[in-house]
Amino acid sequence: MGGWYGWRMVCVVGLLALGCRVGLAQIGPRYVLELPAPRQGGAAPERGSIALGPDGQATIRFHGLTVALAGPDATLPPGGQGAGIADLAVLLPGAAGALPGTGAMPASGAATGAAPALADQGGVVVASPVRPAPAPAAPLVYAEPSATPIGRQETLAGMARHPMQAWDTLYLRKGQARLRVTAMPGRPGTVATAGFMLEIGTFHATCRIYVSGAALAAGDLAALPQRLPGAELALVPAGDGPGLTVLRRAGGRDLFLPAAAPPGRYAFPLTRR
Repeated sequence: MGGWYGWRMVCVVGLLALGCRVGLAQIGPRYVLELPAPRQGGAAPERGSIALGPDGQATIRFHGLTVALAGPDATLPPGGQGAGIADLAVLLPGAAGALPGTGAMPASGAATGAAPALADQGGVVVASPVRPAPAPAAPLVYAEPSATPIGRQETLAGMARHPMQAWDTLYLRKGQARLRVTAMPGRPGTVATAGFMLEIGTFHATCRIYVSGAALAAGDLAALPQRLPGAELALVPAGDGPGLTVLRRAGGRDLFLPAAAPPGRYAFPLTRR
């Protein structure tokens, strides 16, 4: 009899462990990306930077990790210029679908330049000029369902796509740099994704940046600290024209104020968690 109860206890414990494992898998990140990184000696820096571009573009950098953002007014042509190659591209809700510096793959049928083409010209074999191979396309994050015509833009061709619904998360690691992207809903009671929370930094210290897909009215802006208590910065589309505005939390107050973002880069510190 004692052996029977012992086996029953073993089965119960096994089922509980399996249930806990399944539950943890369900609440874990929807996507996990591991990117190769060059060997970097020393400790990671304590600051990152935000570079604002034209037409609702922005680039966030930290310790070799680059995130390209495209806001609602981003209209760069395919193969956008100026931001370099990004490790991750984030298409904000309502964006037009053109992303800066994502190293986009060529459109279907375009030459890849993998090998020279040989042509016979009057018995003489001539090698045609070799085009450089395109850079790998960055992974793409966007809201699901998306009003953006994903797939119509050549800029998005060949990109690994990661659609996200509200509260979905993506975890990315590149060397010592860490990034967690969470799709955030809008006003209380809504379920559609209104923006993304980006937590970037290291294992011990990060900065939380909320990126909104739409301009915020005065009431929404005032409620932002209560709705996103952990955010230190916010990137919000400007209400009076194209482009994104950097907002910072004013000390310990529940208030976001415009941050001075001179031409170049806005530096942000990390907070130990």
